[in-house]
Amino acid sequence: MRWPRSCVAKRNAASGRSAPKKGSRAAGKPARGKPAAPPRRRGRVVAVMLSLLAVLLLVLGLIWAFAPRENGSFDPPPVADLPENLDSWLYAEESGIRPDVARRIVWGGRPGVKTPIALIYLHGFSATSQELRPVPDLIAAWRGANLYFARLTGHGMDGGSLDNARVDDWARDVAEAIAIGQRLGEKVVVIGTSTGGTLAALAARDPELGPAIDAVVLVSPNFAMQARGLFLLRQPLARHWLPLIAGRERCFEPRNDAHRDYWTSCYPPTAALSMAAMVAEARRADYSTATQPLLALFSDADRIVDPKATEAVLQGWGGQVTRVSVTLGPGDDPDSHVIAGDILSPGQTAPLATRINGWITQIFGE
Repeated sequence: MRWPRSCVAKRNAASGRSAPKKGSRAAGKPARGKPAAPPRRRGRVVAVMLSLLAVLLLVLGLIWAFAPRENGSFDPPPVADLPENLDSWLYAEESGIRPDVARRIVWGGRPGVKTPIALIYLHGFSATSQELRPVPDLIAAWRGANLYFARLTGHGMDGGSLDNARVDDWARDVAEAIAIGQRLGEKVVVIGTSTGGTLAALAARDPELGPAIDAVVLVSPNFAMQARGLFLLRQPLARHWLPLIAGRERCFEPRNDAHRDYWTSCYPPTAALSMAAMVAEARRADYSTATQPLLALFSDADRIVDPKATEAVLQGWGGQVTRVSVTLGPGDDPDSHVIAGDILSPGQTAPLATRINGWITQIFGE
């Protein structure tokens, strides 16, 4: 039975009790804690947060789309006239560099005299001219050919020097090497290993350098690397934030003393940015204008670069292509990348040198 409110009030007044106030415990509502925000206010807070998130995502998207990435364009500059005495000039230019990794000429006969064929050797990233030796030396000796060992900027030094090198520097190095090659031989054969192979391929398709190259030999050329996290190297402004993620230094464990002596085994991760940018450009390049005969030697088991990317480049090459698949044996490079040379793959040195020399004979008949 319900009592009318007036009756309840009179009873409470008679007993000295007052009616429960609104918001009190007696009214059946909790008194603890802060009152919940009104629904309208909560909605405004959520809307502001979503707007800020949208702006942040937009800014990040614009940075990703338009912020500068590392330059990978191969654009060799004109080479200044070379001096008459190349040996003296190179010796002065390479002052402070170890003689066994410096730019240098190995004359096949009397110094200063051209030979029918000249060989140019371009080494790979973080390596030196010792990388594949004595393969180039053997070929040059068998043919009585002049041989030029290039040194890519930043190499044969410390990790900081490697970090300071850019693609423009390497393009200049290659242009200079080819100009020297023209002084050394009637015909010029460029041999490039790994990233040196990338540079050789780019030079072959270059409208200025290509006509000065008569044949190309690529040994384990680098058109795509196989490693985790490589996508980071192609992101905007990576030179600024990459050390925060990858650390200040990247190192690999040398396999022997000579490997330690002739490779830069520790360098900042940013040192690889220029190489990665150039490789990305090289992978997308059109090689139909590269009409030189090409010999490509590599292993399908290569764990450093992707052989499939090499195959794609070979398919688009404008000249005659000869492929040689190399299988390494015990005592050779376990990564199947440096596929000859007494430092990492001694068992393949003589076979590879013989194969390259035979191919040169087939091409030039000399």
